[in-house]
Amino acid sequence: MTQASLLRNKYDCWYRAIPDNNKIKLEPWHENALALGIDNDKKRILEVGCGSGDFSIFLSRQGAQVTAIDFSIVAIEAARKKNTAYKTNVNCIVADSQAIPFKNNSFDLIYSFECLEHVLEPRSMLHECSRVLKTNGKIILTTENYLNAMSYVLLYYKLIRRPFDSGSGVQPIENYSLFWKTKKMFLEAGFKKVNFKGSHFVFLLLPGCDPCTFVRVRFKSQLLNFILKPFARHLVFQGTKL
Repeated sequence: MTQASLLRNKYDCWYRAIPDNNKIKLEPWHENALALGIDNDKKRILEVGCGSGDFSIFLSRQGAQVTAIDFSIVAIEAARKKNTAYKTNVNCIVADSQAIPFKNNSFDLIYSFECLEHVLEPRSMLHECSRVLKTNGKIILTTENYLNAMSYVLLYYKLIRRPFDSGSGVQPIENYSLFWKTKKMFLEAGFKKVNFKGSHFVFLLLPGCDPCTFVRVRFKSQLLNFILKPFARHLVFQGTKL
């Protein structure tokens, strides 16, 4: 069995552990992306790492032409089931984000949520996204940032010699993400005008406490949000292919 097959089996097992839910649920990272005010209407859109397809189905219901890919067969099966239930027209495909099976310049807009930190070669994923994106097309991508109290969690798991759990269960791949490394990868992939915003500022994590106890989602002051964005846990990046 190849490394890719072994990894796919692990992600299939991870997705099977997620409770089956046929409702469309938008997560905080989806809301962060939507807050950018991007026009999705009548665009040809690719979602990379779609999971069970909630966001792609949401976009399809808004009038976009959406293709959704995920590495996991189980995830795509769930996405297709939801797509049928909601009578939308999302094209759900099993595919590797590091080898996207589409021609150059195929899409107007790419979305990817909490996927980059879970692939073997994040740089390859971003280069592939750049390749299939049209000139002047945009990518909207969210990923973790551990320049905050989450680094203490990582250190804790290293000390007790257990796999790192960022809060959504132990995943087969969990890359250590920092905002400047992610931005550098965007620029290396050929994206310009790269900027990012942050939410969920994790000030402190204590044993036995809910992880949300010492978290501020956003500040009322836009200036404070701007100054502290390098320390936010959830980052949304926006780049343009020129």
